[in-house]
Amino acid sequence: MPYQTIWEEHGAYVRLYGHIAEQEIVKLRRECQDDHRFQEIRYLLLDLRESEDVVVSLAHLQAMATADSLAKMLNETLNIVVVTHHPQIGGLVDRYASLGMDTYQIRVFAEIDEAREWLGAEVESSPS
Repeated sequence: MPYQTIWEEHGAYVRLYGHIAEQEIVKLRRECQDDHRFQEIRYLLLDLRESEDVVVSLAHLQAMATADSLAKMLNETLNIVVVTHHPQIGGLVDRYASLGMDTYQIRVFAEIDEAREWLGAEVESSPS
């Protein structure tokens, strides 16, 4: 899973493309959460429009939710926004949200402009 992270004024924009495996998601999450800017950002915008597929087990989704519950102590105001056209990815987000853990607010949008409007973030430096 190649990806590119662009740190913006109020958050991070991450463009993911190709095949996405759970080990790579762990690496991406670790990089974001270990960055000194993580505690101050309001959003993590995950652009998966160019992703071909996502392979994540239920056990890994549960582990992610547990880790996010702990990370929420560092940043309680973070929103996670996923932009995708793939029903499979939307289903994974729904399953994550249904685990009932105290995690970040997470939303799915089909278009980047809708996601940014919801976030209230107009950042010129990010791709559209």
